[in-house]
Amino acid sequence: MSYEKCDCINTMELLTTAFWITTHLMGMLMIILPCASMTNQANQTSKIVSHLFNRDLTSTKRRQLRTFSLQLLHHDAKFSVYGLFNIDNSLILSVIGTIAIYLVILIQFRDSVIEK
Repeated sequence: MSYEKCDCINTMELLTTAFWITTHLMGMLMIILPCASMTNQANQTSKIVSHLFNRDLTSTKRRQLRTFSLQLLHHDAKFSVYGLFNIDNSLILSVIGTIAIYLVILIQFRDSVIEK
């Protein structure tokens, strides 16, 4: 009887932990994916502006495009956390790698405790 109660508690803890992890991962993805998309769109803007130079434009519009193209050249459109790291798709892989490393360390500690 006590074994079934213990198994139920472990299942509830597992479900609670899985829900907590899923909630935080979804929140993280809701921040990272739009930031990465904006960065990609900003990089596409400079290509579009360069294609517009090939069209027949007035001198005023050509000057405006040149000024805008210089602004795009000197402004790197990226999101970062206080300059420590960029928020882009590579952040997802970094988080997954960090989680995997911590899991390996925890499994090794658990195995060393079980052997003793």
